[in-house]
Amino acid sequence: MNGYLQVKFSSAMNDTDASVRVTPLFCMNAEDFERLCAYLGDTALADLLHAHYRACRERGDYLMTSYFAMDGNKILKRLGLRQAKVSLGAWSRLAEIAVQHLGLKTES
Repeated sequence: MNGYLQVKFSSAMNDTDASVRVTPLFCMNAEDFERLCAYLGDTALADLLHAHYRACRERGDYLMTSYFAMDGNKILKRLGLRQAKVSLGAWSRLAEIAVQHLGLKTES
């Protein structure tokens, strides 16, 4: 999707007289965005995206690489892997609801 949007966006910008350059254009899935949210308390989203872009651009694959599959992202490497606080309890709660709804028994 990133590649498609980038081509369309670049084409649209070439048809205008605008002197503003916007680079890069990003599209991400909900899972990657939720994972990035764990860093937003102390890191700007723009900084996270820029670090991802810088880590991938030399290889020319920032349009195809997951935001968490890149070893070269200096911010993520420095801060370590985090999980969003919202997600921490959400999966457990979802499992509890599923167990109740399905009438399953859990081990004690």
